Amino acid sequence: MNAPFNPADRTYHVSEERLRAFMALTPLQRLQWVEQVAYFLRLAKSSKAHELPQVDC
Repeated sequence: MNAPFNPADRTYHVSEERLRAFMALTPLQRLQWVEQVAYFLRLAKSSKAHELPQVDC
């Protein structure tokens, strides 16, 4: 049986180049980016809820 996933164990590295690109966006572009990420996460969560349960053999 798999141990539950701890979200605190998640890490992500952002390069200096990507940070500079984000900082160059206008406030409106930043908000649009956040909305797009939120939409993507909602889609991913929704599709995960519709997955069939896995059966260990």
